[in-house]
Amino acid sequence: GYPAISPDGTRVAFSWLAPGKRTRHIHVKPVGEGEARLLTSAEVDDALAAWSPDGRWIAFTRLANGDRADVWQHVYVIPAEGGVERKVGETWRGVSWSADGKSLVVTRVPNEAAQPDQQVGGISVLTVATGERRELTKGYRDSFAVASPDGAWVTFKRQATAAAAQIYVMPMTGGPVK
Repeated sequence: GYPAISPDGTRVAFSWLAPGKRTRHIHVKPVGEGEARLLTSAEVDDALAAWSPDGRWIAFTRLANGDRADVWQHVYVIPAEGGVERKVGETWRGVSWSADGKSLVVTRVPNEAAQPDQQVGGISVLTVATGERRELTKGYRDSFAVASPDGAWVTFKRQATAAAAQIYVMPMTGGPVK
């Protein structure tokens, strides 16, 4: 699930639950002919792979406590050719690279309010090298943020009520939400 095509269009990264396995892992497969190569092998699910703009790295999420999608997910990066993964931060739902490949756009887990429309979180830009976070939005139930290829914009889903969501766009540097 959750496929992501490499910037050069030659490979696909995806999360897959292999037959007989209990957890999903990130794989990379050439477009067309070729075998999928396993990149991750944790004991909890890995998902939402995202390629760095230069195609050298893949960021992905790993469930923090196994099976609850409503909790923090750890954010990792791993070389696209395989190697040692590195935890760089946390997110709630989704991860996307900045155009310069130095940062990731992530979301913060909503608070524990009883009603979904009262749960709030927000969007942050996470510096890969240091783990430093810069808030873009706060006080909203925002998720699945994606940076534009030119680095100017971030688009995201904002849950307005338990049954309704809207798509918004804002400058990557912060500012008004449209």
